[in-house]
Amino acid sequence: MAGVGGGVVSTPDFSTFAQAAIENIVIDPPAGGTPDLSAGPDGFPINFSPQGLPSGNILLNTFQNQGPTAVSGRCFSLLRALGSYRVDVFSRTDQFYYQGSSALTSVGGGAAAWGPVNAAAGAVIAVLYPTGVSQPANGSFFPALPAGWLAHSNTGVGRKLSSYFARVYSKTDIEYLQEDNVPIIVQDAHHARCGSSVIPASGTLTVHVVYSDPVVGPTMVFTSLQNLAAYQGLVRSFQVPTSDPLYVPDLTATNAAALENRSFIYDDALAIIVYSMAGNFAAAAKIVKQLNYFLDHPGYLASRVLENAEDGSTARWSASGTGTVSNLNDPSQPPYGTGAVLKFHAAAAGDSFTYAGAGFPDSTDAMLQFQHREAAAVAFAISIGVTTAAGKVTSVKVTSDPAGAATFNSGTKVITVPTGPGANTYRFVLLNLASLISTVAQDTLSSITSFKVTLHAVGDLYFDNLSAGTLQPANSLAFSYDVYNGQIDQAYIRTGAMAWVAYAYATYMAASLDYTPALYLQRLLNFLLTLQSSDADLRHGLVYAGYGKYQDPGYQFVPGLENYVSTEHNVDAWFAFKRAAGILPVAATALQKAGAITGAEATSLNATAATVSGVADTIAAHLTANLYIAPGTEPGHFAQGANSGGLDTSQALDAAGAWSALLCHAIGDDAKAAECLKFVYQKFYLPNQGIALSSAANSYNQAYQQLQAFSGFKPSSDSAGGYSGSPASVWQEGTWGMILALLRLSNVPSVASYFASVEGSLDAFLTKLISGQRVVRSTTGDGSFVGYSAASRGLPFELEVWPAVGATAWFWATATNPGALLSTSTDPQSLPYLITPTGPSQTVNELDGASSVGRLSVQAIDPGGVLKGLAAQPNLIGKIARFKMGFPGQSLGDFTTLSTVEIVATGFNSDGRLTFDCADVQRFMLGSNLWTHGGPGFWTPPLPASAPAAGLAFAANAYAVSDANPRWVRGNPPDIYLVERTTDRPRGRGRFTSRARTRR
Repeated sequence: MAGVGGGVVSTPDFSTFAQAAIENIVIDPPAGGTPDLSAGPDGFPINFSPQGLPSGNILLNTFQNQGPTAVSGRCFSLLRALGSYRVDVFSRTDQFYYQGSSALTSVGGGAAAWGPVNAAAGAVIAVLYPTGVSQPANGSFFPALPAGWLAHSNTGVGRKLSSYFARVYSKTDIEYLQEDNVPIIVQDAHHARCGSSVIPASGTLTVHVVYSDPVVGPTMVFTSLQNLAAYQGLVRSFQVPTSDPLYVPDLTATNAAALENRSFIYDDALAIIVYSMAGNFAAAAKIVKQLNYFLDHPGYLASRVLENAEDGSTARWSASGTGTVSNLNDPSQPPYGTGAVLKFHAAAAGDSFTYAGAGFPDSTDAMLQFQHREAAAVAFAISIGVTTAAGKVTSVKVTSDPAGAATFNSGTKVITVPTGPGANTYRFVLLNLASLISTVAQDTLSSITSFKVTLHAVGDLYFDNLSAGTLQPANSLAFSYDVYNGQIDQAYIRTGAMAWVAYAYATYMAASLDYTPALYLQRLLNFLLTLQSSDADLRHGLVYAGYGKYQDPGYQFVPGLENYVSTEHNVDAWFAFKRAAGILPVAATALQKAGAITGAEATSLNATAATVSGVADTIAAHLTANLYIAPGTEPGHFAQGANSGGLDTSQALDAAGAWSALLCHAIGDDAKAAECLKFVYQKFYLPNQGIALSSAANSYNQAYQQLQAFSGFKPSSDSAGGYSGSPASVWQEGTWGMILALLRLSNVPSVASYFASVEGSLDAFLTKLISGQRVVRSTTGDGSFVGYSAASRGLPFELEVWPAVGATAWFWATATNPGALLSTSTDPQSLPYLITPTGPSQTVNELDGASSVGRLSVQAIDPGGVLKGLAAQPNLIGKIARFKMGFPGQSLGDFTTLSTVEIVATGFNSDGRLTFDCADVQRFMLGSNLWTHGGPGFWTPPLPASAPAAGLAFAANAYAVSDANPRWVRGNPPDIYLVERTTDRPRGRGRFTSRARTRR
């Protein structure tokens, strides 16, 4: 073929991307010729044309000409006078053979026709040139299309993305560029195409999508070598700008986690809550399902770190032969490139490096993990010595042989795991030695005894992060996951994050009435209960922080139980326990009635509810008694936490005041709540802030700038024995947390009087904060919030000026449903606003033998504006609604469905009541045309009606369906259904015309 084409699918609407006009050229199908109907990544036709064509909406980009044929076509979106253009036609066999040229003739509407041009056998392509480019001589031929073209028939029809283009490669040992600056042509809101003008060299065809970043220039944002994300249900916690040094352009280069693919389980919890409040239960359920999978398949957690190079030493290694070991910084090591690594240098093939540090033999751990980087030419073998119960295995060897399944040589007692040659990028190797030995050799691991790296070629292998461990504690979750590679990102476990997941599960169950996650919620709670402290000190009765931590230098992982208690984590746990205690008994009853759980399981759920409710009471009592610092020279507030030595007096916004105030208010202690809010205002409030660009490494931000002033709250404040050098950076999530606390405590007299004294009134202060957040929201241009106004990348702060899920979710939830976050209500969506409707109505037209389909009009009062916000969502129209009836005290799950309808319109009546107009879901059996265009045959007025199509028939032509231009559809029923769902039908309307036919 003369060139290749591909489809691009975008989740964001292409209308939000900058676009520019570009000339389009297509070939009219010759007799017997049909366009290529190949589908793109999601089934959308690659050759779809938004411009109607005589052959429908599928363009003919090129075609294989079998003999001399007259070729013609048309052009669209012409930007110059017609006399400024020329169409050259080429036929490609071994070369591009010039066939002839044509001028353009206007056909109206900004379009023009060209041709006919006689073309010889070969792959025919039409190319649009300005007349200023020399016309080829008759009989000339070229290895590639002559330069200077404006568009060719494989470019596509539509506007092009202004800031993106494609590069086409052929990959053998590496990727070799075949064509650069290929336009990406927009087809509809979520689909685009790109088409090459060259014939790629032999190899695997690959395509890169490249963004023209205004700061750093062209940056790859996608390669066709990428797979779909492994954890598609999870959210990506932030969007790393392509101009940022921490952005990873090629996700296929390494299996190390990239920051743009990080998903904090806390953010996943927020997404579950927000989706549930928005009624998007399908999206919430996807996240729940993925997190359930993690609970069923725990990941790796290091119990001891054998080597991380951060102490600068090489003494834990013994080199043999002429090999040498050095300790150095490698900036290419992800994610930050700031830590130290070891370099094993082999001056001769066969040099080896043996671990001689502490830790072996290890009879406790079953897994081993390490990270390394080497060039493809540096062959290696990494041998792990083991002992087994039956003595069948003495070594597990990781090699650079082509990647494949593990094999076992019973004679040498060696299991070999080939992982493939290096690509000069870091990769992790995780070995479940116990599982390998059991499945491959039918033996049982007894201990890990040694570790040795052998290089079979002269060169270097960079090495880091050697650890031994086992599976995570039962029913625990890692702090974050890498959604692309499908693996743990940050391995440490935190009570607060897991409590938010439990809270989200309970919220989802209450809002959706889907109680199936109940047993998983119970498992989350059971893990949290294992962390309750019994220490005879300030920690007693509170829950520990979790397992593991990261610390400098080098962002190194330190394993082990973190037995300090965090105020914020315990606040999270209290709300999670109280919300779970409310929903679990309801779930137990519903699931047992449905036969989904046993009586014993129902009893267990009820017992867990009682237990966590009691533990929550303990947490509240001990938190307020032990970690609250009474007012003195400054307002009362909570310490950040406590350890065996006493209070941690570091000052953090959520722990010191905002979230703690919500807890105090929930337990009825508004005096402490008011003190916390005063403390937050005095210690964390930042008036008149902006967002500045920075090129400094620790505060890097070249993507977002905001010159209009706004006010908000920073995440931490300096204190004796606590933080020092706290950044003056407005934390949007924390600011919305403070807004939520002020809203919820607005009726507390001491809160209102205090803010009246410092800001004129509480309402005035809330107006200032919310107006400031509106300014922040305008910074990104897409409705998202940057997490912080200034970056501070190093520990302990880790602040970034990136669009963030956490900040955006807190905004949405606080603005639309303030009861969704940090509250104990298990049914935040239950609003007593409905005015009982009279029931569905229907009209009959006997004269025409027709009737309307039943409609239902629902009216509601809306004192809080919650329903108005719901009605303003464009995706509300088309949602399925159920009108149910029940009695006071009944669970919503026990209400009886009276009618199932689709929402078709919203509005207000003359009394100011909000109205929801609903229609019977079966009305689709009546109504208007299913197809908007006729086809698949060519037709123009005033031609007679076309004959029934032969063979498969799905495509549309350019003219509206009518008796004279019917749409003939012929094929297998599943094919017809798929076409009906994805082509040119109007949404929510449908019937076949009298001239349409289907064949079963």
